[in-house]
Amino acid sequence: LDFGVYYGDPICAAMGGTVLAAYAEGDFSTDNILWTYGTYVVIQHDGYKTYYAHLSSRTVSVGDRVEKGQVIGYSGNTGRVNSSAGGPYAGTHLHFEIRKYNASLGVYRTVDPTLYLPWWN
Repeated sequence: LDFGVYYGDPICAAMGGTVLAAYAEGDFSTDNILWTYGTYVVIQHDGYKTYYAHLSSRTVSVGDRVEKGQVIGYSGNTGRVNSSAGGPYAGTHLHFEIRKYNASLGVYRTVDPTLYLPWWN
């Protein structure tokens, strides 16, 4: 789910958990699909992972314990973001994902985030 935000807006954890991954723009080469997220954070929750991508910067590191509502970074346009408008702020948005653990398959699967956001419906 992509949220339109202003460049530099604070991005907060949707739920409390532990930072599983925290990458900066350039940590992956363009031949690795993960470069498309740019600067991003993944938080591990009980049976879920939340992804926050295209950040301008992050304020957390792997292993950090975060609380719901804690600032984990700031919005940006890193990774594969484009806009016909061009310029340094073009395409600024937050890419937000929720992945739920599927015990029968032993993997995390992407789910529709709107089903988990109480203010969405």
